Amino acid sequence: YSGVQVVIDVNWRSVFWDNERRAKSIILEVLNHADYLKLTDEEADWLFGSRDLESLHDRFPRLKCILMTRGEYGCVYWAAGTAGDVSAFAMEVEDTTGAGDSFLAGFLHQLCKRTRSGDWLPDEAREMVRYASAVGALTTLKRGAIAASPTHDEVETFLFLQNRMRAGG
Repeated sequence: YSGVQVVIDVNWRSVFWDNERRAKSIILEVLNHADYLKLTDEEADWLFGSRDLESLHDRFPRLKCILMTRGEYGCVYWAAGTAGDVSAFAMEVEDTTGAGDSFLAGFLHQLCKRTRSGDWLPDEAREMVRYASAVGALTTLKRGAIAASPTHDEVETFLFLQNRMRAGG
């Protein structure tokens, strides 16, 4: 597995497990081999009893990046030794199905574009998470998951317009 990077999306669904205690044990063991972790705030509460990403990184030092989505409150992250947060985009939500998966896909897209995986400057990490957040947000505008996923050009246009609005222009 040399050179392979492991990304874990907890994506906890009790319906898929017959024993919650065993599920936790397996997930925690797998996290020892992970380079990147995506989870929701509820999953952090369930697994760790905490939403403190720095202490989570201390527990799993192999992690290069931790992304914790918080629905309408956006995302907090720990990457390259820096904690940060990205606010959620205000959207007219049609359906949230697939938004978390789309968020992670957006992050992975950004990760694949970077040559220094896991060794980003703080602004780079924030840009990656902001892009991922835009992908997740745009997915909520339509019903379904796959059909609602935006293209790269749609995400770039959305972020360009968001930046112009923030700049007051």
